Amino acid sequence: MSLNDIEKTKLQELCNKKYKEQAIWFLNAYWLENGEAEAENVWDYCNKFGEFDPENHADGCSLDELNIHRILEHYNEHQTIQQFRESLRNQQFEFKKLFALCVFLAWHYKMPLKKLINAPQGAQSAEMQKAQEMVDQVSVLLNEAVKKADEATKRDKELETALNALKKEEDEFNKKTEQLKAQIEKETGVVKKNRAQAELAQHIESDPLPLRKAKITCEAAKKKSEKARVEAETAAEEMKKKMEEAEEYLNQQKAAAAAGQGLMWWMQRELEEKKKFMPMKKGGIAK
Repeated sequence: MSLNDIEKTKLQELCNKKYKEQAIWFLNAYWLENGEAEAENVWDYCNKFGEFDPENHADGCSLDELNIHRILEHYNEHQTIQQFRESLRNQQFEFKKLFALCVFLAWHYKMPLKKLINAPQGAQSAEMQKAQEMVDQVSVLLNEAVKKADEATKRDKELETALNALKKEEDEFNKKTEQLKAQIEKETGVVKKNRAQAELAQHIESDPLPLRKAKITCEAAKKKSEKARVEAETAAEEMKKKMEEAEEYLNQQKAAAAAGQGLMWWMQRELEEKKKFMPMKKGGIAK
């Protein structure tokens, strides 16, 4: 069944949305059929479209025919140009030089465009807006936590460098101490032995500038490292708390809502992705 003028306009508006928005729209439309089972694949298609978009990346909305074929080849769906166009015609899809993600998904999952366009999306309720704000807040806190963790790592390296420099100066100092002790043992005359002992005592009581400087640098580096570690730990803990709050809220909304399940799944999946950049002890997961 062909689209009427209103539906064509609506389709064009959808095709102009970013890949993520198109993917969510499709998931909402496909949810009751097999959306939950295919959600991870839709997520992957969305990311792959962004990867193959040479200009706009994730902010793009469509790919040309060449990159569509790259997508198909990546997923081992080998087709010639003629086969691909014939497949589109068989499903009553109009061939265009630019192919939006939502149209690709509809073609791939054999969903009529009329159904895609008219599928309920779920109202942009205050609850959904709150959920999105919570997810966005987690993103901000994650960036801050990563920044703090990087700073802590940097300070740890500075401390390590300072400790190595201090050890070098201490080794030099101790080496000279042992040399002077050996000199005392070597001397047999009272005058020379006393002179060597005096030199050793003076050396032990001395505070050479390089060694003194290394101690000061090391102490400063230690304080900076400890401060950075505390800040990183605090940022990670705050992020973990907000992550848990967002996950709990999304689970509540998912249980209460009828439409918009694709959107809620997507927000949960984004949270899961962010865990790859969290410390393991704060709920992080392997990349």
